[in-house]
Amino acid sequence: MTVQQVASSFHDELQTAAAGTAARVAGLWRQVDPSAIIDSWSELLPEAVADVAVGQAAAATAGSTYTASIVREQGLDFPVREANPRALSGVASDGRPLETLFALPAHQTVGRIGRGQGTQEAMESTRRHLMMFAATQAQDAGRQSASVGMVGTRQLGGYRRQLTPPSCARCAILAGKWFRWNQGFQRHPSCDCVHVPSVGESADVGGLETFDPQAHFNSLPAAEQDRVFTQAGAQAIRDGANMNLVVNARRGLRTTAAYGRKISTTLEGTTSRAMSARIMNQELDVQFGRRRQGDRSRRINVPRLTPEQIYADASSREDAIRLLGRFGYLGGWAPRIRPTRA
Repeated sequence: MTVQQVASSFHDELQTAAAGTAARVAGLWRQVDPSAIIDSWSELLPEAVADVAVGQAAAATAGSTYTASIVREQGLDFPVREANPRALSGVASDGRPLETLFALPAHQTVGRIGRGQGTQEAMESTRRHLMMFAATQAQDAGRQSASVGMVGTRQLGGYRRQLTPPSCARCAILAGKWFRWNQGFQRHPSCDCVHVPSVGESADVGGLETFDPQAHFNSLPAAEQDRVFTQAGAQAIRDGANMNLVVNARRGLRTTAAYGRKISTTLEGTTSRAMSARIMNQELDVQFGRRRQGDRSRRINVPRLTPEQIYADASSREDAIRLLGRFGYLGGWAPRIRPTRA
């Protein structure tokens, strides 16, 4: 397989996990009683959260082996660290509890109905939003898993971004762009781009249109260029305008307040029974505090940083690897397999 084929296969695994997760959550939403939306969804919410966690685990498992595969297909021969998939399931990618994320749409539905929207229309709109939330959470877990493996493998300097056409304009301008290991993956809901980890910016990972914004643009029929970039924007690009100036690509992440500042954290998975908490408790020092003895279900007194927050905070690569281990994200090493090509 080529590098592009391995990345595309990983994308397909993420899509399968995302689609299955979205379908299960949508099926639960269809069971909601329109006359008691909040109460009936509250009863179904634990099952919905469990379904999303299963999808996250499947995607994270795919991500944990992807980095080793992509390294091997680049002809490289060094040990690759794998992520711990279980540490990436059961919590939203922005750090909040899954229960909070998936409870909100029911309240929003009631609000829209109260403002005059038809019940059926409001319910259908929420179903679509829930499917998007569920799919995104599964995909994000897979991407986080791949990034954890990349950061944990010191020889990998960062990653290139590979498109999976059809792609939106915001993604298209990032095709092939090199990002250092500690730069977060810019994505929007339902984004299907993937990381291609590599040793450095000058490494050759292929020259297809999935790695080149202009080549991707040129590969599209004029009508598709107009649809993706808008008619005026596409014409400007055809006339020689800089694509990055034409497209306004932005990203945004939700944050929470902890450690006296705004960061992305979660307390999910930090009870004394959670595996990530057990790993954390082995290394926590006095500045973080400790859980009370004898209370097996009490949360330890420390927010659990998301991988993205760790990359942003780490003072060095070694510090990032230490924090990934402290918060339970790193697993063992991938089996050593000789590269398939010279």
